[in-house]
Amino acid sequence: MAQDSTGTSDSTGVHPALRAVATQVGLPSPTPLRRWQPGEPILPGPALVTGPDGSRVATTISESLAERGVDLATAEAAQLAAVVVDASAARTPAELADVHAALVPHLKTLHACGRIVLIGTQPGSLPDPQARATQHALTGFTR
Repeated sequence: MAQDSTGTSDSTGVHPALRAVATQVGLPSPTPLRRWQPGEPILPGPALVTGPDGSRVATTISESLAERGVDLATAEAAQLAAVVVDASAARTPAELADVHAALVPHLKTLHACGRIVLIGTQPGSLPDPQARATQHALTGFTR
């Protein structure tokens, strides 16, 4: 296996001695992350873009992905390379349940190294405290 100047392997980014220790204590090997290379498609499969009905953000993202050759999936797709959820209009805690409902059913259909993109609004730009708190709460979905 090739190593760079720091002695780390080029496939896992882990020093061989550390990898041996991790194996001895029973830690799993990390999944190699897919990295985009020139000439490859942006995503290795379809992307699902979802948001509230009439969402200009979701429409713009869908159009942009399609222009770049990404296949757009329906909610029934068996395998997804990415899920994009427009939550920029969420202003109440109840609307966070809609975000949850839009995202969770698709988690098991993501490819290895699949992407989840959650679009929100900058909380500080909103005048209503409840709307600010709701947008700030979106970070909880990403943890």
